[in-house]
Amino acid sequence: MNITVQYVENQNQIKDFLKVPVNIYKNDKNWVRPLDKDILAVFDKDTNKQLRKSEYMLWVAYKEKQPVGRIAAFCTPSKKGIDGGIGFFECINSQELANILFNTAKDWLSEKGAESMTGPINLGDRDKWWGLLVEGFTQPNYTVNYNPPYYINLFENYGFKNFFNQYTYHREIAGGTLDPSFAEKAKRIENNPAFHIESINKKNRDKYSLDFMEVFNRAWATFPGVQKMSAIHVKSLMKSLKPILDTKLTYFAYHNNNPVAFFIMIPDINNTVKKLNGKMNFINKIRFVLDLKLLNRPKKAVGLIFGIIPEHQRKGLHGYMINAFAKEARKKSFPYTDLELNWIGDFNPTMMKICEQIGTKVIKKHITYKYIFNQEQEFKRAEKVNK
Repeated sequence: MNITVQYVENQNQIKDFLKVPVNIYKNDKNWVRPLDKDILAVFDKDTNKQLRKSEYMLWVAYKEKQPVGRIAAFCTPSKKGIDGGIGFFECINSQELANILFNTAKDWLSEKGAESMTGPINLGDRDKWWGLLVEGFTQPNYTVNYNPPYYINLFENYGFKNFFNQYTYHREIAGGTLDPSFAEKAKRIENNPAFHIESINKKNRDKYSLDFMEVFNRAWATFPGVQKMSAIHVKSLMKSLKPILDTKLTYFAYHNNNPVAFFIMIPDINNTVKKLNGKMNFINKIRFVLDLKLLNRPKKAVGLIFGIIPEHQRKGLHGYMINAFAKEARKKSFPYTDLELNWIGDFNPTMMKICEQIGTKVIKKHITYKYIFNQEQEFKRAEKVNK
């Protein structure tokens, strides 16, 4: 195969990097072309504060001058050395080309001091562009990875191994039941005047940004590969969510007015994004607002993130917040019919159990793989938390 691989250094190559999946998925009705701005934001230092301490490199593979593959590599200093990762992988059905792309990333990461590469991952927020889809090849939720089934062989034939699974759980909001223990736990918390729940007030977004940061850094930053969030980072995240944030889908729990938990959902906007062909120009901004607010309002709520600080876990706070959501969902004015919870790692059995208790079932599975450069070194899956 006559292949050339070039690192991205000019605008034409950036366009080719964005063009690769358009060619690969042109006959796939389930694929939703991501917005170019969402992809480019990952590699923008003004948008992605992770770039203050991380490095990245992008490559595009060409066959007869046509872009047929791409890959990104990331390296980030950590307490254990250099964390290496790959993402935004796209490739025609060729193991030879996939190996070339993986080797290109591996060589660069080795030069930077990494001893392994995890992927597919994102340089930044874990809820976006993370994991390889291996089960449930239906239309993805907004900023969730989608790929052809043959990518599984491309990764595993190269030598990548399953580091952890990520599950997507689904249920219809109407009907169904909650585990009876939820009502009991919720009542116990509700009767305690030290606790209360709030929804995000968009006029005081900075306050909730800081509350989110405090809970996230205490509840999530101990998980495999999760970095603490800075105030700048989390404010940027909240700003990016502003156009689609629905106060009916956001819950913060407080104990003596201190933030101790959150449950944040967003409307799935991919039915609207699918119509924009990756572009958010002036005309498409108008189309986006009209479609989202009037013509094609989302019916699916997607769980973005759920977290409880360690000292308040196993006290019933999850039931408290879910019961608050259930009360809202019973109102006639509630516009959503379906609920999906993304990114439930198999290293978190407690969260998997909660998903089962609220009546959801697994409909998709992603795998985050890991490849150790020294193949004689023992491979270990991600350690479980909240056992």
